[in-house]
Amino acid sequence: MPNNQIDSKTNNPQIIQNFDKMNLKEIEPIINDHIFEGELSIVIDVLVDLIFKELNQGEDNIVVKKIVLDFIKNHKITLYNYLLNDQSNSNSICLLGYFYCYGIENEVNEQRAIELYQKAANLENRVAQFNLVNEYTSRKVLETYYSRVAFELSKKLADDNYAYGCNNLGYCYENGIGTDINNQKAFELYQKAADLGNINGLNNLGWCYYDGIGTDVNIQKVFESFQKAADLRNSYGINNLGWCYREGIGTNINEQKAFELHQKAADLGNITAIFNLISCYNGGIGTNINKQKVFELYHKAANLGNSAAQYYLAKMYENGNEVKKDINNAIYWYKKSAKQENTEIEPIINDYIFEGDLSIVIDGLVDLIFKELNKGEDKIIIKKHVLEFINNHKIVLYNYLLNDQSKSNSICLLGYFYYYGIETEVNEQRAIELYQEAAELENIVAQFNLANEYIFGKSFQNQYLAFELSKKLADDDYAYGCNNLGYCYENGIGTDINSQKAFESYQKAADFESITAIFNLIECYYEGIGTNINKQKVFELYKKAANLGNSTAQYSLAWMYENGSEVVKDINNAIYWYKKSAEQGYTEAQLSLNELLKE
Repeated sequence: MPNNQIDSKTNNPQIIQNFDKMNLKEIEPIINDHIFEGELSIVIDVLVDLIFKELNQGEDNIVVKKIVLDFIKNHKITLYNYLLNDQSNSNSICLLGYFYCYGIENEVNEQRAIELYQKAANLENRVAQFNLVNEYTSRKVLETYYSRVAFELSKKLADDNYAYGCNNLGYCYENGIGTDINNQKAFELYQKAADLGNINGLNNLGWCYYDGIGTDVNIQKVFESFQKAADLRNSYGINNLGWCYREGIGTNINEQKAFELHQKAADLGNITAIFNLISCYNGGIGTNINKQKVFELYHKAANLGNSAAQYYLAKMYENGNEVKKDINNAIYWYKKSAKQENTEIEPIINDYIFEGDLSIVIDGLVDLIFKELNKGEDKIIIKKHVLEFINNHKIVLYNYLLNDQSKSNSICLLGYFYYYGIETEVNEQRAIELYQEAAELENIVAQFNLANEYIFGKSFQNQYLAFELSKKLADDDYAYGCNNLGYCYENGIGTDINSQKAFESYQKAADFESITAIFNLIECYYEGIGTNINKQKVFELYKKAANLGNSTAQYSLAWMYENGSEVVKDINNAIYWYKKSAEQGYTEAQLSLNELLKE
């Protein structure tokens, strides 16, 4: 796929009953500024039907949300409390789920939203079924159970000739979700969805013609498909059409036209288009170079909740790039970005990337490594995520990194590539040299990796530097540094053994939700290192790590529930946590679960 384009296939919408084909324009006259509570059920039906129609035609989720908010605002109604007390009606159940999903009149609560969608979907509510399919297919890690449910539900909706269901079923066949990959069926279903008026179907057809998915490559039809979607004012279609003009896909290159289309899609709130516009202003594509506009666009994307934009905005505030240096704002946006468990850098990257944009990719990739290291993720898993990131987006970075050694992130990432043998042979000596060079430029990821090598490396151990670097990182409140400093104090690396300080450093890192530190703290409470032995704290910490998604902690917590260790024996909780761990591929958890279910 092209540069900086979101694959609309991963941004599918959702639906509900058609309410006897009621016409919104016929219903609206009965809704006025003041509505009797008894009439709110009619309003709810109208609003859910509105969502149904917009989603079924493939409208962007962000646009649908805006339409819903405008509807509520224009009619001066408040629905949340009514919905809470009207949970016998499937539309009310579904709409309450929608409110939780998008934080309307309440805080965002995705787990509660999914529970309500499931409940309404069981009552054959179409909008709930649409939303449920979307939730299941958009998960980062798609477990077998959810894959199968997503496929079966999409098939049911497609069999009932819902355009949204046809598009989602095509996505399942293309990506092997709950079924075998079948590109021919994927193409046919995207075509059917498009014929039924689904704009996402049109966008997906465009990508099929571009990549030859279930059909022959046809560049002219790529352009025509995106043009049709753009004519329907779909932001993804508009943005994709801009890419066609930028790259000369099915038309002559026209950078001015590309810029205008990216601007138009960005005005509709399309995150990918905003990043494309940033690229235009950065590189002078179809417009003049304008770094102030770059700042403003990062700010816009950050306010829309994009964690990558929040990170880059924080960096601009920290360094005073195109804005007055403001550490408080930098901290604010770093925190906003860090709170999002998974980096959202993917929306700015796709299968084919302009070389000028690779600096953005590199920053995103180094930020991904930073976040995973800082939360204590296993290094093998981090390497796996890095490789998946590179493979999924079909990018090659090594040669670019070799020629871009003026930036600390490029220096650091090249070191990472040498260390793990990514796109080149393993060369630990060169990796350490590059980490040292980047660390001197205050690159935090390089400092993380250096500290790790100084402590654990076979050839490059340096206890004094290990302690000094860990202390520096800990003083700057990095969880990774706090945990390493605790390890230095516990084991006398570069300093005297001090169990009390080790415990305190592990506690500080654990408070930052570092998984490694939580396990180190468990060991402290279990063995009495710098604190009293406290098995209840051991249980609480396993539960904390389990809730953070660590499969080992989930297994240990399940074992404690099964055996009544430091907690009342609870087989239901044991089964729950064994399942959670097993879903992540933890073999021992699956074996224990099988044994428990036999009893």
